[in-house]
Amino acid sequence: MKTLRQLLSVFLCVFTFLCIGCSGDDHSDIRKAISAELDSLKGLDSDEAYSYLSQSDLFPDEAGAADEAPSAEVKDVFSMFFKHFDYEIRSVNVSEDGKTADASVRLTTIDAETLARDFASSSLREAIKSASQNGGSESGTTIRDRYLLLNHLLKTGEYGTLESDCTIKLTSNDDDWTVNHTATLENQLVGGLISRLADPYILTPEETIDIYLGTIRKMSTDELSTYLGLNVLYSESDDSLRQIYDAMVEQVHDHFNYKIQDSSQNGTSANVNVVITSFDSDAIMERYHSEMDSYLATADAVIEGSDARLAYSRELLLKCIKENTDVRENTVSFTLNNDGVSWKLIDPGQAFGEALFGTIEIDQES
Repeated sequence: MKTLRQLLSVFLCVFTFLCIGCSGDDHSDIRKAISAELDSLKGLDSDEAYSYLSQSDLFPDEAGAADEAPSAEVKDVFSMFFKHFDYEIRSVNVSEDGKTADASVRLTTIDAETLARDFASSSLREAIKSASQNGGSESGTTIRDRYLLLNHLLKTGEYGTLESDCTIKLTSNDDDWTVNHTATLENQLVGGLISRLADPYILTPEETIDIYLGTIRKMSTDELSTYLGLNVLYSESDDSLRQIYDAMVEQVHDHFNYKIQDSSQNGTSANVNVVITSFDSDAIMERYHSEMDSYLATADAVIEGSDARLAYSRELLLKCIKENTDVRENTVSFTLNNDGVSWKLIDPGQAFGEALFGTIEIDQES
């Protein structure tokens, strides 16, 4: 019996060694396959990085992106993105038939969440600035525009790194292990940037309104006039009317401010309540009517005729606007809708217009 037990012990040791040995070989080959794949992402130059991920990968919704020839700036995005990429293979599991395997890998990637939020914010600002140059209409962006923005953010911003766990699946073909490339894996290798860029809720309704109003607040007077559509309210030949509208824009530029009070959201709809600070049009009109009434009570107003009265009226209004220093506050409720791409501001219409400009009355004729 003692001899039998010794033989069994030897057999079990040999069997265990053989199993461990085979498993170890498989695991070693799998680790090498993963390392060969992931090491190619470390220290890439622009061309190498672009050969792994094309420009259509980050923005798959962009029609024709795969066919567009990439510029140097586009290629630079990928090399900058993978600058601090690293990984650690933690465990490997092989299927019973030895044909498939999966590995648990800890990835170190750029802080894609912060980058995606910065991209969404900057994209909205650029769209609003574009509208300030195109009569209030936002122009579309191209795949190159998006990558130029990413390039700018990566060059000027400071983005840390984040760690995340990833499962990499492999397939064996004649003892040659190959990493299975999937959309999920590509997204994980870039820290989830692809899914975050496509997230329509990456910015909250309040953040969206803050960007809208913050961008308006920083506009020049010319940009404000175009964005608000005031430049089409008068003919180029009507110089007095142009001066009045320009003075009103100056007042908005000098006094406009805002404070977000609260917000509510119901599915894809949201409302954000904002206290708008702008020039006090009531104070302007009160002074204007007082001085105009005094003028109309004089004999000169009757003798000089209607054209003179209109000219005096506009000159007086222009003076009252330019010399105004009073401000007032109005609460405006902004409505937004999420169209599956991002939060869109529904035209606030009269409420926002009155909050900015009040109810100034301009005489168009005598």
